[in-house]
Amino acid sequence: MEDIVSRFMKIKKPEQALKLDYRKEQMHDETISARGTTSSIIEEPRILGRDEELAKIKQFLLSSDDAEESRGSDDMDDHVSVMGIVGMGGLGKTTLAQLAYNDARVNKHFQLKSWVCVSEDFDVVWLTKAMLQSLNVEDSGLSELDPLQRKLLQKLKGQGRLLLVLDDVWEADNLNIHSWNVLIAPLRNRSADTKIIMTTRSRKVSEMVSRNSTYDLAFLSDEDTLNLFMLHAFEGRDPNLYQNLVAIGKEIARKCGGVPLAAKTLGGLLRTKDAEEWNKILESEVWNATINQEGSIIPILRLSYLHLSAPLKRCFRYCSLFAKDYVFDRNRIIHMWMAHGYIKANRRELMEDIGQRYIDNLLSRSFFQKYPRNPKRLQMHDLMHDLARCASGHECYSMEGGNSCLIPSHVRHLSTFPTSDSRGTIISEPKSLRSFLSPYEKFVGKVFVHETLSNSYPRMEHLRVLDLGGVWLYRLPESIARLKHLHYLRISSIIKKLPECVGSMI
Repeated sequence: MEDIVSRFMKIKKPEQALKLDYRKEQMHDETISARGTTSSIIEEPRILGRDEELAKIKQFLLSSDDAEESRGSDDMDDHVSVMGIVGMGGLGKTTLAQLAYNDARVNKHFQLKSWVCVSEDFDVVWLTKAMLQSLNVEDSGLSELDPLQRKLLQKLKGQGRLLLVLDDVWEADNLNIHSWNVLIAPLRNRSADTKIIMTTRSRKVSEMVSRNSTYDLAFLSDEDTLNLFMLHAFEGRDPNLYQNLVAIGKEIARKCGGVPLAAKTLGGLLRTKDAEEWNKILESEVWNATINQEGSIIPILRLSYLHLSAPLKRCFRYCSLFAKDYVFDRNRIIHMWMAHGYIKANRRELMEDIGQRYIDNLLSRSFFQKYPRNPKRLQMHDLMHDLARCASGHECYSMEGGNSCLIPSHVRHLSTFPTSDSRGTIISEPKSLRSFLSPYEKFVGKVFVHETLSNSYPRMEHLRVLDLGGVWLYRLPESIARLKHLHYLRISSIIKKLPECVGSMI
């Protein structure tokens, strides 16, 4: 027993050396559990740039009963139809659902309405209780599903059409087609129609249910984003009297990237600020500046991040090394993840297939977007990129241009954003680095960093990923053979002859 205790105490040493803080992870878990709920009460009586979207949702809700009946009566799903509103946090999914829920024509069309905020736990018993409460029915302290659903059936019997909103549905271990069918079973066993609106950040959740139509909520146009920003920034004031602020506001609104919550947050933040403060926000890392503000966009998106598995968190953080608007190649980023051990092999799947699954998972949760010109490639919305940088802390570091840079010892991954006049990149104290990236091909032929980098290779003894796609190489230096831990090497220059040492690296 003493020997076991002694060995157990030694386990603490690697933990301390790696500076692991399990209390922080526990706080993260508590943050997830403490997510705010929503209600059907309209928070925004006025909506900008969403008229078309609202009209389509109302059209779904008010669709002709004759069209529903024409499908026949044999299928139990005939009287239950679902619309999933899908999009990243801050796009206004809940606001749209609230406006549709409280519309005068919708109120007249449905005899019963229920609003339930689902959150991250798809607990059928709890959700059934919430539906009863929303319909003004006491659950009488019941805790078993059968009597609760019988109470719900009794309430619904002969009451006409039902509108149910399931707001903020997350991917969860207990959310599957079986739990979904169990939840809506009382809604199927009735003759009147039921319409369900589901808001979620995950397309996978929306597509899981039958008789479903998925509506992908797009970003606002630049004009609508500006109008929304101005509405909150100049509340109670005439913008025409502040032309200097309007000019700055146009640039700030453009940086909001079409996300309504970002425009509202920044507008409210700057409402009482002078031109100097507006310029500070414009010229600073604006999202970092608002990270501690109540209702800020980053904490809301951070909830999505905290909900990821540990491997997906690592993969997402690593993407902060790339510049905003960078177009990701699926296979390339997967092989980088593999080089760092972020993807663990198993007997059933190749690591590349696991990596593709990771990307599909991040896509479905809106951390990535498909690149419009090539759906096989990816992009990251600016706000998601800011979130990745916030989440990575000091683990990842990026620098612009070719100046000498002293890398702090806690930095593990470094990327450079070359400019057209870059002359070289000098890396001081590179021993701690696991990644060095200079991947921007558009500067190939202009960036001459090979000689200065070759002097750094011998000191990058722990390097696992070396991406020189944006470096014009005349030759590959002999010193690269000293990178014994290198798993990924990318070059885009045409090198006529490789040094003999390269063979020893394979």
